[in-house]
Amino acid sequence: MGSSNSLLRNENHGLKSPWFVVGWPGIGGVASHVIQQLDFLFQSHHAEVVVPDPSFEIEDILVRDGISFPGPLPRLPFRTVITGGEHDLVLFLPERQPQLGGMALCRRVMSAALSFGVERVVTFAAATAAIYPEATPKISFCTPCALTSADLLQRGISPMKHGSVRGLNGLMLLAAQEAGIPSQCLIGEISNWGLQLPSPKTSKVLVEIFGTLLGRSFDLEYMNKQIDVIENYLIEQKNLTLAQFAADHGPYETVDEFSDEELLEVSDRDNLESLFTAAMSDKTKTAVLKAELDRLGVFSKFEDRFLDLFRECS
Repeated sequence: MGSSNSLLRNENHGLKSPWFVVGWPGIGGVASHVIQQLDFLFQSHHAEVVVPDPSFEIEDILVRDGISFPGPLPRLPFRTVITGGEHDLVLFLPERQPQLGGMALCRRVMSAALSFGVERVVTFAAATAAIYPEATPKISFCTPCALTSADLLQRGISPMKHGSVRGLNGLMLLAAQEAGIPSQCLIGEISNWGLQLPSPKTSKVLVEIFGTLLGRSFDLEYMNKQIDVIENYLIEQKNLTLAQFAADHGPYETVDEFSDEELLEVSDRDNLESLFTAAMSDKTKTAVLKAELDRLGVFSKFEDRFLDLFRECS
């Protein structure tokens, strides 16, 4: 923001009851991908590029013919949308999140958004889940506003039971609350089989849900090709992983539960502890952990601990 704030006009740019729609890059690129799709669907208009402030640092250098010079700081552009409905939109498409100073940056972004006359803030996040790649992601919400919560519940959207939203997609709710603006975060599941890849299926469901909030339906058929390519790849990787698991440990199948966890062999308990430890730092390991819990027939005994691995979203 800094000096660029002087370029922002103190008017709402002719927008009708605008919503501020934010997608900081996070897990699976879901939040930013949703904003990109809305930008494409509505053919938005450039409003203002906010000059980054000291929240960001230069991370690399550029070289031309042997001469080096500082690399660019991320762009934080605002774009406006005339929807033709009850609410126009102000889209925010930041290129990356800062390492430090996130809350202060969110306050400055919120201050800039207020110059557009925004009446609501909507952010997006992704939450890892133990679902197969072919499953339809579930959507939940969180909000600091009781009235917003009641409205979303009426629309059939479930609340996030517990957990945390890491990063600026969550902090934007606090900045909005401080400014007296209602806010909400829509959270979509992504499969733990594909955490290192984009999750366009989750993005698509989030765009559909957001459309219902606007009273709009979108033709998202164009997203299906990318969804199919990634889904087929993840299914192939899942099958290869389970086949290797079966080769190492025997057939992959759920057995009747043991009545007492102590019936587990010491080696099995030690292996589970190792898998839990590995999964805490690398969520891609949760697939093997789930397979081992099912094979031993003890998933229900470890279910809460297993689900704790997925309490955070971004």
